Amino acid sequence: MFFQDSFLVSYRLQLTARLLLTGRPQLKRSVPRRSGDSSEEIFRISHGFTLILSDFLKSISKNSRSSTADFFYNNYNVTFFMKIRILLLFLASGFSGLVYEIVWVKLFSLSFGNTIYAVSTVLAAFMLGLSAGGFLFGKVSTKRDEGLRLFAFMEGGVALSALAIVLFFPFLDSLYVYLHHEFSLTPEGSTLLRFLSSFVILLVPSLLMGGTLPVLSRCLIHGLDLAGTEISRLYGINTFGACLGCFVTGYFLIPYLGTTHTQYLAIAVNLSVAAIAFAGQKDFAGIYLSEEAGAPAVHDSAKQGKKKKQKAKEKEPVISLEATKQPLSRELILLFSGLAGFCGLAYEVLWTRAFSLIFKSTVYLFSNILTVFLLGIAIGSLCYQKLLEKRESPLRYFGWLQLAIGCYALFSILLFAWMPGEVGEGGQWTGATAWGSHILRLFALNFLVLIVPTFLMGMAFPLICKAYISSVDEAGGGVGRMYSANVFGGIFGSIAAGFFLIPVLGLQWGIIIIAFVNMAAGALAILKSGPREGFGLPGYAMGLASLVFLFSGILAEKDIGSGPDMGGEAVYKKEGSAGTVKVVQEKGGKALTLTVNNYHMATTGDVAVRFGHLPLLFHPDPKEVLAISLGAGITAGAVGQHEEVEWIDCVEIVPELVETAAFFKESNHGIISNPKFHLAIWDGRNFVRTVQRKYDVIISDLFQPDTSGSGNLYSREHYENCLAKLKPGGLMAQWLPLYQLHPDDLKTIVATFASVFPKITLWYGDTNSSKPTLMLLGGREDLQLAPDALREKMKNNQVRKDLIEWADPFSLLSFFITDQDGLKEFLKDAVINTDEHPAIEYSAPKHIWSRQSDAVKNFREFSHIRSSFKGFPESLPAEDRSKALEKTAKYFEGRSLLLKGRIAHAEGDFQEEIKQYQRSEAVNPSDPYLGFSNFELGLLYLQQGRQREALRFLEKAAAFAPQLPEAHYYLSKVYSDMGETGKAEKEYGLAVEALK
Repeated sequence: MFFQDSFLVSYRLQLTARLLLTGRPQLKRSVPRRSGDSSEEIFRISHGFTLILSDFLKSISKNSRSSTADFFYNNYNVTFFMKIRILLLFLASGFSGLVYEIVWVKLFSLSFGNTIYAVSTVLAAFMLGLSAGGFLFGKVSTKRDEGLRLFAFMEGGVALSALAIVLFFPFLDSLYVYLHHEFSLTPEGSTLLRFLSSFVILLVPSLLMGGTLPVLSRCLIHGLDLAGTEISRLYGINTFGACLGCFVTGYFLIPYLGTTHTQYLAIAVNLSVAAIAFAGQKDFAGIYLSEEAGAPAVHDSAKQGKKKKQKAKEKEPVISLEATKQPLSRELILLFSGLAGFCGLAYEVLWTRAFSLIFKSTVYLFSNILTVFLLGIAIGSLCYQKLLEKRESPLRYFGWLQLAIGCYALFSILLFAWMPGEVGEGGQWTGATAWGSHILRLFALNFLVLIVPTFLMGMAFPLICKAYISSVDEAGGGVGRMYSANVFGGIFGSIAAGFFLIPVLGLQWGIIIIAFVNMAAGALAILKSGPREGFGLPGYAMGLASLVFLFSGILAEKDIGSGPDMGGEAVYKKEGSAGTVKVVQEKGGKALTLTVNNYHMATTGDVAVRFGHLPLLFHPDPKEVLAISLGAGITAGAVGQHEEVEWIDCVEIVPELVETAAFFKESNHGIISNPKFHLAIWDGRNFVRTVQRKYDVIISDLFQPDTSGSGNLYSREHYENCLAKLKPGGLMAQWLPLYQLHPDDLKTIVATFASVFPKITLWYGDTNSSKPTLMLLGGREDLQLAPDALREKMKNNQVRKDLIEWADPFSLLSFFITDQDGLKEFLKDAVINTDEHPAIEYSAPKHIWSRQSDAVKNFREFSHIRSSFKGFPESLPAEDRSKALEKTAKYFEGRSLLLKGRIAHAEGDFQEEIKQYQRSEAVNPSDPYLGFSNFELGLLYLQQGRQREALRFLEKAAAFAPQLPEAHYYLSKVYSDMGETGKAEKEYGLAVEALK
C-alpha cells in the first residue's frame, strides 16, 4: 500500500507540474473516495490544488486583464485568503513590537538607570501609549473598507518613529545629564523626568502599536456571531508573533546583531508589513464592496461543501448574541477587562521574582519567562474558537476562567515550594548540568508553572470583547476600549506587585492577594451574567476548596519568598522591590553570610576588606572616594579607616542592604554612621553619569557577571564615564571575580578596561586559586610607588589589622601581575563589551557550570604572564632603587613558586603543593602568605582526621603568619585533642589576641 500511495502522489504532483508548464491538463473533476485509504486526504488536497491552478490558468488565458484577486474571489471566496494575509501581517507586526520593547527597555535602562523604579517608569510609559492607542484608534476605525490602508500607514508610522528613536537616542544621555544638573533634580524629580522623557519619546510608536488590534478587528469582523472568533485569531496570532520576537531577540538578535541593527531589522519588518498591506488595500476594498452587494458565486466543489455546512447549521439551535446580553453596565465589563489585565501583569511580576530566587537571575531567565507567558496567551486565544465560541454567555465563561486562574495561582505556590529541591538535583532531567540542559530544564519548569494560567488568560480576552461588542459597526471601538482597559489595568498590576505587595506583604502573600482579586472578579462576572446561570454548585465547590486549601495549613508551612534553604539560621530576611535580602548565620558558628536573591554577597572575615585598602594605598593622597556597591559595607568600611580620606560617596541599588550593614558592624567598622560616608540608593552606572563631584579613587566592587544588568558595569561606556569623573592623578579600581568568569569573558572585561584607561596594572587580590580575585587599576599616568611611602601608609593601625603584609610593602607588591605592555598577547582578538554589543551579559551565563575549572584556568593564565614590579619613582636614589628592585625580584621568585603550589592544591595534587611550598620557603622564608597556604593544607588534613600532618602544617602557618587567628584556633584544637592542654590554652589565647 505504501508504494502504491507513493506512486499516486507522485503522479498527482507530475500532473500539477504539467499544469504549471502547459496550462492544458487532462484531469478528472473529482477523485473517488476510497474507504480505509490512509492517503485519502493527501489525494483530495492534491486534486483540489490542481483544479484551482487549472481554473486559474484557464481564466487568465481567456482574459489577460483578469487579476489574481478577481479570479480567486469569483471562484473561491477570497475572504479566506485575505484573512490569511492579514493574520500573517499581524504576526510580523507582533514580532517587531516585542523586538522594540525589549531593546528600548534595555537602552532606556542604560540612560535612566537599571533600578526597578527606572525600568518600571519606562514600561509604564510604553504601556500607557499602547492603552491610549487602543482607545483612540478604536474610535476612528469605523470605515471597514479603509482599514487595511490605515493599518499600512500605522505600520509605516511605527517604522519611521522607531528610526527616529535610533537616530535621536545617542543625544538622550547628554540631554538627560544636562537637565539633571541644570535643575538639581531630587529623586522624585528625576523619576518624573524619566517618565516624561520615555513617554514623549515612545508616544508615537506605542500609540500606533496599540491601535493596530482595533483597526484590524474592524476589518475582519463582518458578523456579530463570529466577533469572538475573529478577535481571538488576531489577538492570538499577534501574541504568537510577540512570543517569537521575544525569544529571537533575547537569544540571538541582541547578542549577534547588537541593539542598533536589531532595531533596523524590526524597522525593515514594519516597512515590509506596511508595503504589503498597502498593496492589498485595493483587493480588500473590492471584497468588501462585493460582500455589501451580495454573496459571490463560488466554485461548484466549494458550493457543495458550503451547502453541507449550512444544513448542519440549520439543525443546531440558533443562538442570538443579542439575546444573551444582560442589562449590564458596559463600564462594568470594562472594569472586568481592566481587572484581568491588573491580575495578569501582577502575576508576571510575582512569578518572575519566584523564578529568580530559584534560578540564576540571568538575561535568559527573563527571556524564557516572557516567551512562555506570551506563548500560553497565544495558544489560549487561538483555541478559543474550538472551545468557547458557541457558548451562550461569554461573560459567564469569562468569570469561570478568572476563577480557574486564581485557583491555579494558589497552586503555583506549591510548585515553587517544590521546585528548589528539583532544581538542586543537578540536571536529573537532562543528564549532566550544562548550558543546553539548563535552558531545557528552565523552559520546562517555566512551562509547567505558566502554561495553564496564561492559556486561560488567552481565552479570556476574546470572551470579554464578545460580551462587550453589541454591533458590527462598533467592533473596532469596542475592541479598542477593551484592549485599552486591559493594558491600563496591567500598568497598575505590575506597579502594585513590584512596589507594594512584595515589599509590604511578601511574595507569597502577594500571589494569594492577587489570586483572590482574580477569583472575586470572576465570581462577580458569573453573578452578573444572569440569574439563570448564577454561580452554581461547581462555583461554590471551587470557592470552598480554595478556602480550605488556603487555611488548612498547607500554604502556612511554605515561604517561597525566602528562596531555597541555604543552611544555617536566617537572622534577617526582607523582601524588597529590588530583591530578597537574607543574612544567614552558620550552624554552630558566628560567621554571617549576606545574600541577595540567593547570590552570595559577603561573609564576615571576607577578603573584601582588601578591596578598600589596596587602591587607597596605591594613591598618594586619596581625599574623595567613590565606592560602587555597598554590599555588607566591608569595602567602604576599609576606605573609612584611612585618615586622609575626607569624603566617601557610595551607591547601592538594593535599599535593604542599609539595614543589613548593622550585622557586619565589626567587619565594616560601622561605616553607615561615619560622618564621611554618604549613601545614594541608585544604579551605579547612572550615578557616575549624573554626579558632578570628581574623585581621587573610584572602587567598583566585583559584580556577578552573569546577573542580568551587571554587564552594564563592565562596559566601555561606563568606564569612559568613570575616567571623566577622576581628578588628575586619580585611579579606578575594578575588582573581578576570576571564579565567575570564563577565560574569554575575562579577556573581554580586561580588554574593555584597557581600551579606556591609558595606563593600567593588574594585581592579584589574594592567593586563593579556587576563588581568586583580580584588581584592574587604571589611570592616566604610569603607577609610581615609593617603598618608604607605602610602608608609612601601612603603619595605620587598621591597615595592620586587615592586611597580612603590613610589615613589608614588598610582600604587597608581589601581588603585581603585569601592566598594559604585558597584556598585548593576552588580549589578542579579545571582544570589547559595549552598550551596542553587550557581550558579557549574554556570554557569562553560558559558563556558570564550568566555574571551578575556569577559576584555576584564570589563576594559571595570569601566573604565566606575571612579571616583577618595577614601577618605582625615577626620583628614588639609585642605591635605594637597586635594593627595591632586588627585593621585589626575590619576592617575585618565591611568590611564583607559592602560586604553583596553590594551583596544585586546587587540582588535588597535595604532594606537588608541599614541594612547591618548600621551594618557596627556601627562596623567600619571610613571605607571610606561606602562613595562609600552610594553614589551608593543615585544615584539609585536619578534616580528613590526619592530626599529625595537620599539626605539622598548622604550626608552620602560625609561625609564618602569627597574626592569623584561625591558625592559632585550629592549632589549639589539635593540641587539645592530643591531650597537650598547656599548649592548647596558649594557642587559644593567641587566637583571641589576634582577633583584637
